[in-house]
This record gives sequence, C-alpha cells and structure tokens, in this order.
Amino acid sequence: PGNFYAYAPLTWSFFADNLLVHGNLGYLYDIKDFRHHIGTWNLALEGVLVNDHFEIAGEVYGDTRSLPYWQAGLRWWAVRGLVRIDLTALGQVGEVPQGSVGVSLFRIVQKAP
Repeated sequence: PGNFYAYAPLTWSFFADNLLVHGNLGYLYDIKDFRHHIGTWNLALEGVLVNDHFEIAGEVYGDTRSLPYWQAGLRWWAVRGLVRIDLTALGQVGEVPQGSVGVSLFRIVQKAP
C-alpha cells in the first residue's frame, strides 16, 4: 500500500506479426525504498519459427536499483491455439541461470455475431 507506478508500453510488428518487439519505460514510487523514485524498463521479442508450431521469446528487464534480469525460451504449440509447452532459461545478470518448463492452456473465444 502506498506505492505508485506508471509505464508506457510499445510494440513493433515485423514480417506480418511473425516477429514482435515489445518495450516499455516506467516509473515506480516505492515508499519502502530509501530512494523512493525508481525507473523501470523492459525489452522483449517474440518470433515465430517453423510453420507456426514453434516460437522463440527473449526478454531483458530491470530497474535502477539492481542488475537486469533476463529470460529466453522456446515455445511449442502441442495443440495450436489451445495447449503450449514453454521451455525457459532465466536469471539475473551475473548469477547462475535457472530453467523452467511450463504448460499453458488457452481457450479460443470468438465474438458473437
């Protein structure tokens, strides 16, 4: 309670949405941090590989208090538009990376006529 934040996101699309680049700059007022005013940032990309069943994703992000964090991974659509498997490596710059495996379930919602 008492913190305030704001950010401005931007996304650029290339190659008919087969490559997306996301970025944002932000501001955080943290009442518990002695510096109070903290800048935040993010740069990410998502790309489609091999017939829309495989995607890559990468991201770096951080704030003005610490070293940046990163993550990179491969996504496989086991059932296109419904079930996706994510293999991801992640960590903070200068630290030992970790890995994760995730399963995402999606539901396709269509607009009523």
